[in-house]
Amino acid sequence: MPLNESMQETKNHHCLFHSIFITFNHEMAGTVLFYTLQLQFTRVFSFFFLSRTHTTTHKHTQPNGENT
Repeated sequence: MPLNESMQETKNHHCLFHSIFITFNHEMAGTVLFYTLQLQFTRVFSFFFLSRTHTTTHKHTQPNGENT
């Protein structure tokens, strides 16, 4: 009888470990996906921001050049 109980306990621990492992995998996948998307967004945003800043600077310096 005690042997049967210990086996049941081991099985429960295994199920618990398995569920934690699956949850961990999902969390990791979500994190990796999130960071990948964040990286892509940062790259696109910085590119857009830089090109926009460059254009603004260009437009801003052109009238100055004409005035001078």
